[in-house]
Amino acid sequence: DLISGFKQRIAFKCLGVDGLGVATKGVVKRGDGSIVFHVSSNHLGMGSFIVDTDSCKEYIAEFTSSDNIKKVMQLPLPSSNDNQLALSLKTDNANVVCSVLGRENIHKNKYLIIHSRGIPIGIYPVSIIKDRVLDLSGAPEGIITFALVDELGNTCSERLWFHRKEHRAAIDIAPLDNRVKLRSDAKIKLNLLSDSEWNSVKGNFSIS
Repeated sequence: DLISGFKQRIAFKCLGVDGLGVATKGVVKRGDGSIVFHVSSNHLGMGSFIVDTDSCKEYIAEFTSSDNIKKVMQLPLPSSNDNQLALSLKTDNANVVCSVLGRENIHKNKYLIIHSRGIPIGIYPVSIIKDRVLDLSGAPEGIITFALVDELGNTCSERLWFHRKEHRAAIDIAPLDNRVKLRSDAKIKLNLLSDSEWNSVKGNFSIS
């Protein structure tokens, strides 16, 4: 459901008859014909626009594809709900700003759990995370999960963020024998090179 009283981002994807994404541009209008948002896809027919859930109940989209095919349709947006919460994230490098969309009187006994591969990074009551800047520079590289949960552990909203670190170890691969027989084992030597000769490289690795 959409959250009553808040502006929210709606994602879309435009497909052709072949099922592939089609580049499009156009406008989103209210029922009275006034333009809410100019839209254009940015990758494989995908894009987004922002709506105000309280200003209008009916939205109409007018899209024109890259091959000049025009479509006009009423947007089947979800209904607004006063008793829902949603988690919003804004990221800047390793800093994440968390916000919770929803009425404050239902924030009670709600928590934000941040974890990576099931290992907790932080747990915060919703009452203290409004627009709070979290420094996750020490978090492991990879997918970080932000889950908004109630006191029973039920997930109200969830967001994923990919944490990419700037300094990464280089891998040097060298074969021990250039002559390998068909379907026989091949031996190679792997060297993990850190950004400093004094730093050892530790971690879990897989190879394919």
